[in-house]
Amino acid sequence: FQYTETSSSYALRCMHVSPYQLLAAAGSNGSSTIKLIDLKSSASSHSLSSANIKHGVTAVRWSPVNEFVLASCGHNVLLWDIRQPNRVLAILDDEARPKPNVSTRYYSDGSHFRKRKEATANRTTATNLEFHSNGQQLVTVCGRQRSIGVWDLRHPSPIRQFGNFVNSSNGKPVSHDLVSQPIVVDSDYFWVAQESKWVQYSFNSDTGQPNQVLTGHLSKIQAAKMASGLMVTAGYDRLILAWEHQHQKSRKRSRE
Repeated sequence: FQYTETSSSYALRCMHVSPYQLLAAAGSNGSSTIKLIDLKSSASSHSLSSANIKHGVTAVRWSPVNEFVLASCGHNVLLWDIRQPNRVLAILDDEARPKPNVSTRYYSDGSHFRKRKEATANRTTATNLEFHSNGQQLVTVCGRQRSIGVWDLRHPSPIRQFGNFVNSSNGKPVSHDLVSQPIVVDSDYFWVAQESKWVQYSFNSDTGQPNQVLTGHLSKIQAAKMASGLMVTAGYDRLILAWEHQHQKSRKRSRE
């Protein structure tokens, strides 16, 4: 499969394989569409397109609770129902606020979302995102604002619960470069990289203070994964560190 659009080829920026079927979603820096690829045939089944995709796609994630729902980010953070490829299911907007007397009943297919105009401007530029396992919350890392956001998807207009997370070094709002930083989501908390530090925040936090800070890398953390009860991180320092749960010291260190 080669990522092409209107006779142009683009380098892939992101890809995520559906947990339900052999279907991958792929995005590119230069493309205005998201390609859905049938991994059995290596062919593109169809594409998702919207005027709200600007300057390419930086990350895509399938919903963990609904096989048809996909989240994407770039200039905008968008939610899709892949059965409606030319219409955005919801736009995550910083100015969205809960309204009185509006039902907040949650449906995993996103049918509770309030319909928004396609051209609605979104003030959140995200470089990475990750669903909570319940499908009701979404964590985004925002490059332009250099902030972290947690979105409550149970509302007709997705609500940003909080975003003023505190830097692990100086207690000030997160203000360093967060571009393309990895995110790992667990049941009650999530982890993000702050340069060489691996920082844990709580979904239920009112202050944005980090719960835990793991140190050990010598330079910027570039990738992370939770596996078999261990948190595994890799950085530009060529170190791969495996962290035991709730411990600040790494159990394993290796160089490639």
